[in-house]
Amino acid sequence: MELQSPTIYNDSSNGIRVIMEILGAFAYCKLGWDKLSEEEVILKYSKENMNKLSEMYEFQVDALVNENSILKKKLEDNISQHQKEIEQSIEQEKIHNSFVISKLKQDKIIIENSIEKSVNDKLLVIEEKHKMELSSREKEIELVKEKLNASNEKQHIYNELIGKRVFKNNTEQGVYGENFIDEVVNVGLSCDKAAEVIDSSKVGGSGDRVIKFSNGKTLMIEVKYKDRITPEDRDQFIQF
Repeated sequence: MELQSPTIYNDSSNGIRVIMEILGAFAYCKLGWDKLSEEEVILKYSKENMNKLSEMYEFQVDALVNENSILKKKLEDNISQHQKEIEQSIEQEKIHNSFVISKLKQDKIIIENSIEKSVNDKLLVIEEKHKMELSSREKEIELVKEKLNASNEKQHIYNELIGKRVFKNNTEQGVYGENFIDEVVNVGLSCDKAAEVIDSSKVGGSGDRVIKFSNGKTLMIEVKYKDRITPEDRDQFIQF
């Protein structure tokens, strides 16, 4: 049997021929001819067998095409059904989410109203308590004012009785004390008519007045107008 190359093979370029040869080798092995002897391969390649083989492959191709169409249709139906299920699931999820959001908004309003009411109630209680405390404080202040006024009035009466005065500063207060001593001394000392009174207020550490008695004794006088004298006040008498 003389074998001839197909016309399409002869008319093709070398590159295309290589591709045909590779495809042919693949089909050769796929058919299992690589496991047959040379005589078996030639027998299968005879015209009669090739026609039968061609018919068989055409039938298989048609069967595969038909199966492919069925599978494609089934796949498309499955995709369509799955898509519908997904769309339904999404729609249900939207409805559920919308319900949840609506519920959350209602809960938010309820909570805000509750908080506002609670805050307002607490503010009213605090305000009422503050008013009561303020009223109590005002009454206490009024009582203190009344006591202070009464005390001031008593102090005023007392000052009038003892001749107590209010001075603008320490200098005025000191001058008043010194003048008071001068008035006493000027009247005269019954114990020593010859006693000499000296103004020592300008000399540091010498008091405000010094009285020299005729018997040689000296008396230093320091005028202070305060509740309690300090050690410094006494030191000048020791040093004099």
